Amino acid sequence: MSVSGYMTKARLKDGQLRYSLSSLLAGPQRELACSPTKVEAKGVSLLDCVGIAEEEGALIAAQFRAASAGYRGYSDGIGMARVQLVLVPMGVGYRERAEFIATPDQLPLKLSLRYSPGSEPLRRAAVRTYAHELVHLDRVASRWQVSRQREEYLASLMESCVELEVFGDSKGYAREGEI
Repeated sequence: MSVSGYMTKARLKDGQLRYSLSSLLAGPQRELACSPTKVEAKGVSLLDCVGIAEEEGALIAAQFRAASAGYRGYSDGIGMARVQLVLVPMGVGYRERAEFIATPDQLPLKLSLRYSPGSEPLRRAAVRTYAHELVHLDRVASRWQVSRQREEYLASLMESCVELEVFGDSKGYAREGEI
C-alpha cells in the first residue's frame, strides 16, 4: 500500500444500520505484537500495538469519550455504544475491515490508527479521523440528502469542531469562523 485512508460504507434497513469501516495504513506488512489495555471503561477499549503506558491509554480513552460526546453535541443522528481503537506503529502497513449491524443510537466501531507514544499530533489526527468517519455513518442513519462533495466538506468541518471540543483548539482545515 502506498497511501493510507479509511472507507466507510453504510445502509439503513428496517431501523438497523449495516456498515463497514476499512482502515488502510500504508507501509510494509509485518507481524504486530498487540495487547488489550486495561482501559475499557465507558465504551472505549484500546488494542495497543505500540507500547503505551497505562496513563497514556487512559488519556486516549478519555479523549475518545470526549470526542463521542462532542460529536453528539453537534448531531443526534447516531450514538456510539463502544469503540475499539487499534494503535498501529508508524511505518507499519496494516489493513482491517470491521463490519457491524446495529441501531443508529448504539453503534459499535473499530478503527485502526497510527500512533507513537506521547504524540499529541497523532492523538489529534485520530480524533479527527474518528469524527470524519462518524459523519459518513450519520449521513446514512439520518437520511441526509447531500452530494458527496458536500458530505466531505461537512466531515472535514466536523473534524475541526470535535477537535476543538476535545483539545480546546483546532489545528485542522476549518477556519475559526466556520467552526
